[in-house]
Amino acid sequence: MARTVYIDLSAKLEQWTADTVIAMANGGETVLIIPANVKRAARAWLKEQDHHPRQDTVYVYRLLAGLVALIAGPEIETIDAIVIDDDYPGETPAAAIKNELVPLLKRQRQNFMGRQVVFRRVKGLRADLLARRVFLAKQREGRIVTLQEFQAVWE
Repeated sequence: MARTVYIDLSAKLEQWTADTVIAMANGGETVLIIPANVKRAARAWLKEQDHHPRQDTVYVYRLLAGLVALIAGPEIETIDAIVIDDDYPGETPAAAIKNELVPLLKRQRQNFMGRQVVFRRVKGLRADLLARRVFLAKQREGRIVTLQEFQAVWE
């Protein structure tokens, strides 16, 4: 069953002192909660992996790519398209995120293509409502992401 999934974040990743919620919806709902300390540790770990320093925004895009791979990866065989909320608008951020994300997804499904990832507003859709509801603690359900889980996506 091929399907399009929608992914949204509540609390931008670069808000380093706030937990971030990432939600995926359509044909089921999945919620991951990334504690602020895990985000900071993941950013530090990504920086350690680099052989040359990069701009901080690169690590935000890499963090997002890793989280999308973490949330979509277990279901990648049934996913035809991934729509990610356009929190980082413009062609440059979209290309940077795709360049990091697609190789991670190809590890789990070799024929996954970059054109299957698109960025657009998902405000008002189930992923947006779910992420916001969990973030605001009206529904604090979701799996807590650990640094080790995040690192495993990249290894």
